[in-house]
Amino acid sequence: MRTVALLRFLADSGLRARVTAATNKAEAYNGFSAWTRFGNQGVIAENDPPEQQSRSNGTRCCAT
Repeated sequence: MRTVALLRFLADSGLRARVTAATNKAEAYNGFSAWTRFGNQGVIAENDPPEQQSRSNGTRCCAT
C-alpha cells in the first residue's frame, strides 16, 4: 500500500503540489509558534498550574 501511494505521489504533480503546500503551511505554523515561545525555549519551569495555564493560553492566543 505504501509503494502504491509513493508511486501515485511521484506520478501526480498536482498531488505533490498539494502535499508541499500543506507541509509548508504546517511548518510555517510550527516556526511561528516556536518564535512566540521565546522565553526559556518554551519550557515552563514553574510547577504552578495557574501560571502554566496562563502561559499556555498566551502561546495559543498568539499562534492562532
